[in-house]
Amino acid sequence: MQTRLLGAVILLAGLLLLAGCQDKQENTGTTTVVSTPDSAPAFFVANCGKCHGDKGSNGYAPSLVGCGDCGSFDVLVAKIDRDMPKGNPELCAGECARQMATFIFVNLNGKKQ
Repeated sequence: MQTRLLGAVILLAGLLLLAGCQDKQENTGTTTVVSTPDSAPAFFVANCGKCHGDKGSNGYAPSLVGCGDCGSFDVLVAKIDRDMPKGNPELCAGECARQMATFIFVNLNGKKQ
């Protein structure tokens, strides 16, 4: 039963990612915008979860839960904008970086912006 539920959650996350992310610069296709707060979890799992784990703390990269290195909200936005995801930082710049920082602060850590 849990395997079936997990499969359904992963499928839903993938569908949300496909439906929820859009190209901010149509001609270059380099910047992603997470169009709604509901699509942020799917974007996180697909792009951040590869290293940080799907819950932000169960991957090989540093945990984003209770993240002492995250600093302030603005510091985290700047780090995501500049460096993340590793190997393809242009995938999540500008508004996407802000939305991912919001997701990390609010959803993973229960903080306010």
